[in-house]
Amino acid sequence: MNTKTVTIAVLLLSIATILLCVFFLHQGSGRLEAAPSGKVFCDRMVWQEFGKRGSQITIWKQRGYDVFFFETGMTIDADGSPHAYHPSNIGIDDNENGKDEQGNWVGIVLANKKPYIQNSTDPAPGYYVSATSLYDMTKRRTDPRRYVDSEKIPYIALPRQVMHPDGRCQRDAKACLGDITIVRNIENGRYAFAILADQAPSSGIGEGSIALATALGIDPDARIGGAKEGIQYLIFPGTGDEKPKSIEQINDMGKKILERWGGMGKLDACFADQS
Repeated sequence: MNTKTVTIAVLLLSIATILLCVFFLHQGSGRLEAAPSGKVFCDRMVWQEFGKRGSQITIWKQRGYDVFFFETGMTIDADGSPHAYHPSNIGIDDNENGKDEQGNWVGIVLANKKPYIQNSTDPAPGYYVSATSLYDMTKRRTDPRRYVDSEKIPYIALPRQVMHPDGRCQRDAKACLGDITIVRNIENGRYAFAILADQAPSSGIGEGSIALATALGIDPDARIGGAKEGIQYLIFPGTGDEKPKSIEQINDMGKKILERWGGMGKLDACFADQS
C-alpha cells in the first residue's frame, strides 16, 4: 500500500469518527433537553408550604433555577394609589387594610406620627399618601408619586417568608423588590407581566394591584373584588434593580426574561400536575 493510499484511508477513517461523535452528541442532547415527543419539562421541587395545615399553598422551585411559582387566588392591593385611603374611609380601599394586625398604619405615610394628607398640589388632595415597599428614592417621602400606583402599574405583593429579611435584594434565592413576574388567570387564559412592588402580610399569599387585576380580567375592586382561586404566579428572583418601572419597561423586560427561561411552554410544564 503506497503512501497516497494510506493517507486517503486515514482521512476517511477520521471523517467517519467525527460523524459518529456528532451523531452521539446529538442523541445525548436530545435526551437531556426533551422527550422524543418534543414536550417541555419542568423539574420542580417543593420549596415551601405556606399557610395553615389543611389549606396550605405549595410554593415550587425549578431545580437549577432561582425561579419559584405557586397557584392560589388574588386579593387586591390598592397601596400606592393616591386614592387608596381617606380620613373619612371613602377611598378605594378600606382604611383597615392600611393597618397591620396590631392596628398600626403600614400602608400610609406618617408625619409626626400622624397619617399625612395630600395637599392641593398632589394628585388626590384630602386623601392619605399611600406607600408601597418599592419606591422612587429621588422623590420626597410625602410625595404620592414616590410610590408604585396600584391603579396604573401591574404589581404583586409577597410575604416576608419568600422575600429578603429586610425587604431588599441580597442576591440569594428569595425575591427582591423590583423583580419581574408573570401572572396568569387560568379561568380565561389571560396573563400579564408585573413587578414585585410591595410586601404582603405574613398571614397570606397572592396579592395583586388594581392594574394587574384589570389586565387579568379579575374584579379590581379593592374592597370586594379579587379571585378565590385559579391564579398562577411565577417570580424571577434577581431580575430587577429595586427601582419602579413603567408598564412598557415591565412588559419589555418580562418578555425577554420569559423567553430566555423557556417561554409559555415551560410555564405550562411547571404548573402541570401539581396535585
